[in-house]
Parts: sequence; structure tokens; C-alpha cells
Amino acid sequence: MPLTVSEIADRITAPGADKAVIVERLQHWTRERLLTPIGERNPGTGRRRLYDDSALDVAAILNALANQGLHIGKQRHLMMVHLLAERARNLWRKKGRDGKEFIQLYLEVADFTKKNPQGLHQAVFLHEGTAISLQPISDLSIVVNLTRLFMRLYGRPKRESANG
Repeated sequence: MPLTVSEIADRITAPGADKAVIVERLQHWTRERLLTPIGERNPGTGRRRLYDDSALDVAAILNALANQGLHIGKQRHLMMVHLLAERARNLWRKKGRDGKEFIQLYLEVADFTKKNPQGLHQAVFLHEGTAISLQPISDLSIVVNLTRLFMRLYGRPKRESANG
């Protein structure tokens, strides 16, 4: 079901936080093309932008990073958040609980003084499992616990049956 900016803000705003700040962030990230609305980017006066469900994941991750002081702009590496958020959400839905424990998912944004092997100063990684192996050549890493984030957004995952 399509979501408005206000509905996304309602879902990702922490208790006690200013929802207006989150709405402004979401609008900024749309202008920077980090969030993509359904249909027209500028639908016109009096018409709301609508976003699909995947925008909720991306917005929640970007908001968690912004809350830790990371400037969210047109950084090329943050475009990877879309792909990794979708991959993480699919893992969350598919695996849900692995035995009695929840699947553990983490998103790492790493910063390098020297370029990494891909020739970049920043990169984004998805980690699965209880032991996080941070990028050893990074100077700074910010890690978002996606398991906790998804539990806040969606509640406890339901394990899909092997037959469907």
C-alpha cells in the first residue's frame, strides 16, 4: 500500500523526536534522489507524493544514519542503501527466525582515508550473523542494527514454510 511522507515519518520517528524534522529530511532525500516516489517526483500543488513499501526501509536506515551525525546527501555510496535494504528485507522475510533466534542483520557504512580496493573512500556493507566483521581497513564505521530496526517497523517476522 502506498505511503505518504507523513505516514513514513510516523513510522520512523522515535518517541519524543520532532516529526517535522523527519518530514523535512524525507523531502530533502527525495530531492537528492535517495528516496523515489511512485509516479511523478513533483505531482503538483495539493497532491501528495506516494512511496512504495521499500521506501520505508530506506528512509528508516537513512534516518538512523542521520541520527548518528552522518550527512545524508548525494554520496554515491549511499545509493547502495536501496539495494542492501531490499536484500536485508528479503532475508528478514525469508528467514525471520532461524531456530529460536532472530536472524541478525547489520548495515555498515565505512569511511576510508585511502581509497578501498574498489577505488572509493566510502562503502556500504550488509552483514548477516551474530559476529560482525567490520571492514579492517576502514577508519570509521557506523553500524545500524537492522534486526532491531525491522522489529520496530514490522514486528516479529513470521517464518515462511518450506512449501510456500
